[in-house]
Amino acid sequence: MEKDIVPLYYDRDEDGISHGWIEVMKECIKITGPKFSARRMAKEYAQRFYLPAQEAALKNEFRKQGEDHKVDLFGRI
Repeated sequence: MEKDIVPLYYDRDEDGISHGWIEVMKECIKITGPKFSARRMAKEYAQRFYLPAQEAALKNEFRKQGEDHKVDLFGRI
């Protein structure tokens, strides 16, 4: 990193733009961008947390219908 990446950052043209660094950053975003999208994160959050909580609530509702009790819906996640 010291010999490859750092020099790209400090190598700037007369306008102060580091073209090499910009190219490296664009390539990183292109490769890793889909893994960090808001759409993917929302979908994963719904699948990992909301849907299991909903399923637990529905199971509990049918099992204990009419009783007054509290349940930790996220306890099994």
